[in-house]
Amino acid sequence: MKATLSLAALGAFLLALPAPAQISPGTAPAWRYTLLGPTTLLVDCPICGRPSIPEPLRGTLDLRLLASNAQSQVWAVENVAFYVGDPHQPSRRLTGSGLWRWQAPDKQEMLLELQLTVPGVVTNLPLDFTNAFSHLPLPRPLLNLTLTDTRGSAVEVYHLNLLAAPAREIWFSTRHNFTSGLNIHGTRGDLLAHTGRVVRRLGDLLSRLGLMPGFWAYNLDALDLGPRGDIQFSLDEDVFSETRGPLSHGDLLSHEGLVLKTYTQWLAPFAPMPPIPNAGLDAVGRLPDGTRVFSVRESFFSQSLGKVIRPGDLLREDGQIYRTAEQLLALFKTREPAEVGLDAVYLWPHGEIWFSTERGFQDDTLGPILEGDLLSSLGYVVFRNLDLLAPFQPLEDLADFGLDALHVVTDAKSPPAQPPRLLNLQFNRATGALNVAWDGDGQVFQLESAPTPLGPWQPVRPPEPGAATILNLPPEAPPMLFFRVRQW
Repeated sequence: MKATLSLAALGAFLLALPAPAQISPGTAPAWRYTLLGPTTLLVDCPICGRPSIPEPLRGTLDLRLLASNAQSQVWAVENVAFYVGDPHQPSRRLTGSGLWRWQAPDKQEMLLELQLTVPGVVTNLPLDFTNAFSHLPLPRPLLNLTLTDTRGSAVEVYHLNLLAAPAREIWFSTRHNFTSGLNIHGTRGDLLAHTGRVVRRLGDLLSRLGLMPGFWAYNLDALDLGPRGDIQFSLDEDVFSETRGPLSHGDLLSHEGLVLKTYTQWLAPFAPMPPIPNAGLDAVGRLPDGTRVFSVRESFFSQSLGKVIRPGDLLREDGQIYRTAEQLLALFKTREPAEVGLDAVYLWPHGEIWFSTERGFQDDTLGPILEGDLLSSLGYVVFRNLDLLAPFQPLEDLADFGLDALHVVTDAKSPPAQPPRLLNLQFNRATGALNVAWDGDGQVFQLESAPTPLGPWQPVRPPEPGAATILNLPPEAPPMLFFRVRQW
């Protein structure tokens, strides 16, 4: 029998997630962490004498705060889902849970009870990972520690070198088109998620700008998200809009069809030598206080600062240099940091900066760095470009598809104090389609549902910009559903 949806119930319970300040430890939403490039799994044989080769480990885990005081915190580690190899056909899987303890000023301990599964092998191997109570090598909220399996034997010991950031999804665009083995055609300029889905097509971003036919040839060159999921971006070339007139590759545009900031407005605080040049817009990001930072494509002389601004410098919109190219690349071993440029950027609340460069370079320790690799100002490779694209299984034989735009959906960033509001729910009983609309000051939203107001709450859509979605409810849907919206 097909389940029915009570519209009366939907109208009565238009719930929104409370602001974090209203949530006590133990009931707080979990923070989703993503394993980063340096994370590896190593299988050692102490008595064999054979070399042990670490394997790249990918996946996610959740951290949920259980107890907190001025000196320590205890977090539950939940939903561990790690894998080695192809994300769709991994050679190993690690699942389970555990605890993570932090003690002021900078010590940590983690205990994990995991199950190792090898596809094609029936037996699940239990592993207990732990580490000595150790200092944090990288700033919180990054997780960075080495764990060893305490059940290890003389012939097999597992070691886990873990580096993870509170990233629910990493959104980016590529410089080159690709064809996915999963029947997804990726157009340069599409906004993609590292989980293997298209967040927004380029055509959707440009549809309200009144561009001349041929918009599919354009590409994103910078990305920022504003309140209410407003997607803000620049293009990599000058275009003509039938409604707005000429648009420059240095202008910041909105998917709502607006010109938010022109290239002359970006450069005016720096008092460039007249006439004001069109230096382009290669990257845009936001500081925790909301101030925007950006980089340019072409050098220009700033009369207010008395120096040349270069493409690799990260600038504040108030006319100051936030980071020079040398400062961004200070922990990388490259001889010409000012020559590599800056192509995409994301600023974390704890001060770390993720970015890609306009050109590749050689690092004396890490080897070749490609223009599409995602880097950290802390001196490590967050993801190689092909790792970001791996869930899409691109068929083209390219070493690098480029990385022109960047945004991270993270629980580490405090959401707006005012919770989002569900505005409208319209259910079509004939088709089972539910139209949901909401409003909120966040940049990203996620719709959740539950059979009762007390939960359990489960996401029904991945994180997305925008303020509306359409759900196709399955026949097995419960007879009554309640909805709420989270925002970041």
